[in-house]
Amino acid sequence: MKFMLHLEKIVFIAATIFVIFFVNCGGGDLSSSSNTTGSADLAGVRMESAESINFPQPHLEECFRIEAIVDTPVVIGQDNIHGLRRLIPVVSGIVTGKLKGIVLPGGVDSQVVRPDGFTELSARYGIKLDDGTSVFIENNGIRRVDPKYAAEVAAGNIVDPKHVYFATVPKFEVYDESLRWLEQSIFICYATRLPDKVLLRFYQLH
Repeated sequence: MKFMLHLEKIVFIAATIFVIFFVNCGGGDLSSSSNTTGSADLAGVRMESAESINFPQPHLEECFRIEAIVDTPVVIGQDNIHGLRRLIPVVSGIVTGKLKGIVLPGGVDSQVVRPDGFTELSARYGIKLDDGTSVFIENNGIRRVDPKYAAEVAAGNIVDPKHVYFATVPKFEVYDESLRWLEQSIFICYATRLPDKVLLRFYQLH
């Protein structure tokens, strides 16, 4: 009788150890096992290594151009820390390409030209298209020059565009469904500064 009691205790202890071991190894939760399989095949899409994924190759499509007429810069202030802060009125202009129209008056290009000639700019202006629709453009970017022209730019002068890197990342606000594509893609813009105007080319990233 005592032997049977000891045997029952041994069997109970062994069973308990087996259950604990089974659960700790992940075998006691069938849903867990199912999820593990799902992580390798999520929603029918097999998870591959990063090296095996065929990423699309980006390319740029020129969509439109703006020739913006600007007025004399308004200097706000200048020191050896911030550089030259100025506001450049955007008074008019034309839009050509996929979009055709005019640049509305009242825009402004806010710039700070650092002591080393590096320029940070943030422009805001509107365009009205030939079909009566309109677009608000927020255009933020940078301009840098060859070091030997830095002092000239820091003083507020314009240098030959061939010595300048001038690029921006525009964002658009549209009010007509036909223009919604402007809000739903990434664009970049290359620009050239001339004495009385800025030439801008807008590219859609595909």
